[in-house]
Amino acid sequence: MCQSDVFDDEFCKKSTKTPEKASLNTLKRRFVEKTVCSAIIMQVPCQLFKIDKMHQIATKDILLCKIFTHCKYSALHYIYKCWNLTICAFADYITVMNSIINRKFTYTYSNATSILVIANVIVYFLTYMIAPRLMFTLSLIPSSIIYGHTYWQFVTYMFVHGGIWHLFSNMLGLFIFGSAVERAVGTREFILFYFLTGTLSGIASFFLFLFTGTNAVLMGASGALYALMLLFSVIYPRAVILVFGIIPVRAPVLVIIYFLIELFSGVGAYGGGVAHMTHLFGLVFAYLYCVIRMRINVWKAWTM
Repeated sequence: MCQSDVFDDEFCKKSTKTPEKASLNTLKRRFVEKTVCSAIIMQVPCQLFKIDKMHQIATKDILLCKIFTHCKYSALHYIYKCWNLTICAFADYITVMNSIINRKFTYTYSNATSILVIANVIVYFLTYMIAPRLMFTLSLIPSSIIYGHTYWQFVTYMFVHGGIWHLFSNMLGLFIFGSAVERAVGTREFILFYFLTGTLSGIASFFLFLFTGTNAVLMGASGALYALMLLFSVIYPRAVILVFGIIPVRAPVLVIIYFLIELFSGVGAYGGGVAHMTHLFGLVFAYLYCVIRMRINVWKAWTM
């Protein structure tokens, strides 16, 4: 659409030109009447319209005209301007958000994995030996969040475990996968990934509790651990993991196997399947993290 505010007063006058030019002038009028109908609907005088540019292309005896029109005082003009400003603002917002979301941290390594393991062990002994009631304060409990506003449980549930075997298996996986991932992406990126995927898994599980009408107690770092396992498979797609210390399985294959196990377990078990869905949420959010923030094609990375 042209940007000129000058209008042609001769547009509405009768044409005294040659028949070819007169027919072209008629074509112009028909085009304006068709495309900019505000001249008829809103009773805007035809002097408000001007044809600023016209390109004629003759192809097989057919005259094609590309006419740019401009209406200064009609509602269409202001609608167009508002739409243009909205699109530009949205494009700027997307650009800024992309720069923030994809901004890389300066690489540092502080062995945060070991600190997380120690913190989980300390919380375990606190909740089982010193202050048992602390377990219900830190675990994710839907009724407590709704009525007690204990929103910190979306994060603290990752540090609470239901038993020594639960703690041992999670910390072993955190140490194996977390150490490798932290060395590859750096401590800051690792901490962001760990807490973001774990927190989002807790939030998704909370809404799943509400949807199913279950007031269970959710605890454990399994959601974040499954997320770490997926990121590990993306960074080291050729790594081989010994399942039970005997069966060699490539990391991407192991992730797919665990995904299928958690999917069928979560869908099939309604009451006890929520923990399985938390694991599944960890895999899903890790996949989204790789795609959105790290701009990694997971499937392509697996097949490299």
